[in-house]
Amino acid sequence: MFGSDPYRVAFKAAAEATRARIRRDRAGAPSVLKKVFTVVARELFHPSLNATKAWKTAGVRDRALGAVFKACTGISLSRYIAAARIEVADGLMAITDLDLASISERVGYTYHPTFTENYKRLKGKLPSEVARALSAPPLIDDETSLEAGRGLLDVRRQLLLPAGDNYFCRLSQPVLSRRDDRRR
Repeated sequence: MFGSDPYRVAFKAAAEATRARIRRDRAGAPSVLKKVFTVVARELFHPSLNATKAWKTAGVRDRALGAVFKACTGISLSRYIAAARIEVADGLMAITDLDLASISERVGYTYHPTFTENYKRLKGKLPSEVARALSAPPLIDDETSLEAGRGLLDVRRQLLLPAGDNYFCRLSQPVLSRRDDRRR
């Protein structure tokens, strides 16, 4: 995906855990949704992936299945895709010194402000706040370092999330919309 990019292994380590989570979600999903999870895992970092494209690519025509997806995961497909991308972005912030624009591009956002908006909506913090809180370790630059990168990623994720907190499950909790914010 990135050719001879020295951050390829770091991206691979960050993306691997998210794709494993998607595979676990797929395993527990009703058969009608398994194709949707497969499409999301395969195309997660393609900028054109959105809920509509995932439904179409999976060959799912019944829009009522959105409610089934939400019942299965606790969140909508759009939010699921955004959460998966943000999780990988967290991993890249934790184990690399990439700037936020590069990270947002690598996880599938073509417009950095959209990444920032989704990050803030899902995590309650700006990505720049999280990036400042983390000081990046030395770059992981070879395949033998992949295992070390996974361990470091696990440690860094504990800094990003409270102990025992499941990132995807936490997203199913109500999040205030901009409209709700204006009412306060």
